[in-house]
Amino acid sequence: RDLKALGPKLLDPYDESLVNPASIDLRVGAYIIVENARLEGWRRIYVGDLLELSPFLIEPNEFLLVETLETITVPNGYAMDCKLKSSLARKGWNHSLAFWFDPGWHGVGTLELKNVNRFHTLALWTDYFCLWQFRELFLLVHDQNLFLSFVKFG
Repeated sequence: RDLKALGPKLLDPYDESLVNPASIDLRVGAYIIVENARLEGWRRIYVGDLLELSPFLIEPNEFLLVETLETITVPNGYAMDCKLKSSLARKGWNHSLAFWFDPGWHGVGTLELKNVNRFHTLALWTDYFCLWQFRELFLLVHDQNLFLSFVKFG
C-alpha cells in the first residue's frame, strides 16, 4: 500500500518528507521524562524550545522516555513497530524494544532511550529518531482487549 496516501490518516501533524520506501519517520516531541537517581523518581521536562545554543545534556547511562511529536493512529488490520534510527545508534543512543502498538491505538508514542556513551550527549529534539514500520495482520481485531496479534509475513 502507498504510505504517502495513508500518512495523513496515520500521523498528526503529517509531513510527507517523513515517508521512506518501507517506513515512516517519527520526530521527538516537546517533552521528555528523565530518570532522576538523586530523587529516586522521574521528572517531566519541556524541551520544545531548546536550541543548539541552549541544549539539554543527557548524562552517561541516563535513561529517559521521549514522546513523539506526532499523534499516532494505528488502523485496524495493522500493528506498528518502531526502531531507533541507525544514525542515532551510531551516536551512542540505545532503546528498549517495547515500542509496539496494537490495532486501533491512538495517541502520542513514547520511546525508551539510554545514553550508552561514556560522556554527555546533546539531546536531539528536532531530529527524526525512529522508524515506524507496519505489520499487516491476518485477522481484524474486533475486541481491543484481545492482545493476540497474528502477523502476516511474506
